[in-house]
Amino acid sequence: ALEQACRMAQLRNHPGPTREDLMDGIRSCLVKGSMDAEGQAVLGLALRVMGGTGLGEVCPGAGLVPLVQDARSTAEDLKLSTTDSRIRELELDLYRKIRHRKLSRFLHSLAFLGVALGELRSGPDFVSGQDLDRLFEHWTCVWTPMVEGALVEAGIHGATVEEATANRWLLCIAGLEAKGRGRDASEAVALLVHACRMGLHRHAARCAAAISERLAEDPSVVSVTSALRQLVLLWESREPLEAHAVREIPVLIAGAYQRACQLLGTLGDTPEDGAGDVLGALMELRDLTSGGMGQRIGLDPELFLGLLESAWTNPGCPALLLGGIAGILHGAERIADAGLMRMLSGALGAVAVNPGDQTAFLTGLLRTARELAWQLPGLAEAVDRLLAGWTEDEFLERLPHLRLAFAELTPRETDRMRASFDQSAPRCQDRGRRP
Repeated sequence: ALEQACRMAQLRNHPGPTREDLMDGIRSCLVKGSMDAEGQAVLGLALRVMGGTGLGEVCPGAGLVPLVQDARSTAEDLKLSTTDSRIRELELDLYRKIRHRKLSRFLHSLAFLGVALGELRSGPDFVSGQDLDRLFEHWTCVWTPMVEGALVEAGIHGATVEEATANRWLLCIAGLEAKGRGRDASEAVALLVHACRMGLHRHAARCAAAISERLAEDPSVVSVTSALRQLVLLWESREPLEAHAVREIPVLIAGAYQRACQLLGTLGDTPEDGAGDVLGALMELRDLTSGGMGQRIGLDPELFLGLLESAWTNPGCPALLLGGIAGILHGAERIADAGLMRMLSGALGAVAVNPGDQTAFLTGLLRTARELAWQLPGLAEAVDRLLAGWTEDEFLERLPHLRLAFAELTPRETDRMRASFDQSAPRCQDRGRRP
């Protein structure tokens, strides 16, 4: 291969073997077969050897943009190399190692500025509440000229990483108003979580004031409950995020809970297509106030349940929402089995115009209290009577909606429900159907 490269240089009148002469020698003598198949290993190795991973430096007199200089200095202090372009895999222990926590904040800050120094592969997501059982963040990091280019562009926000991140974060707070979402409390809380994840704790008080204003103005129980859930998650995760430094969080939690309970009086205005989202919010409120969770964060379940009892009797509530509320109140022992069965029988026997209206109450009931599918005496008979009363056309039209009511049950729960139905539900002899 060397002889081939030298002969190619002579043929081309080169003073010595050039890079292309050397590559021709490798292709001719070291590869047998297709270049894009058998030749990939040899050619890839040759390119890595000749390319290297080192990064160039401008002359000392040229200077650096302050943000680039601060990012480099911070990366070196955190033992993250800025002298080569090798890809590095990082595993950051957020709970036990201070340096790892600082490095995580640095990487999240740069990502927030649009600087692709690192890519988060996996780890706990404190904003959305996903994968919170993970203790480590896994990053893929590489310092390239494109990183410095992005830092130069982000330099308009500040001279240091913390200053630039804080200024851009404050612009996002102001942007909520400009985009017409100033009354959406959940987005403001998400920005507060971002601030803690990036280490901007000293700026969090300003966001807390904005959250208080938005909670007071937000008309949606779904949005307010989402904000409450994020605040509780932030407070429960205060160790890795150091949220204990934001003293306003417990006050915000109490304010969000009171606002959510206040909005229970508007359940009668819920449109049919929004009933599912509202029911999901009520289930979150139930989970946040029940058991040890409510005691840890200081939420009184009696306030929620008492207002729910008053609100659910509103005749304007969609049937799906009424069924879900009935399940919550039954689980809190506010409705007895006999009373619940009267409500269910009345809902199933009501005259319905739309195919899903007749089973909407049952769907909501099983969404909040799925155990009633096999524990509530008389439920099997009520469903069996519903089936028996349908004509053939009604059966074909409404059966999918009835199946939807039981769709969220697990296979094991389905088996328990089937056993309960087999014991209590009579056969529909006239049509040969079973529930």
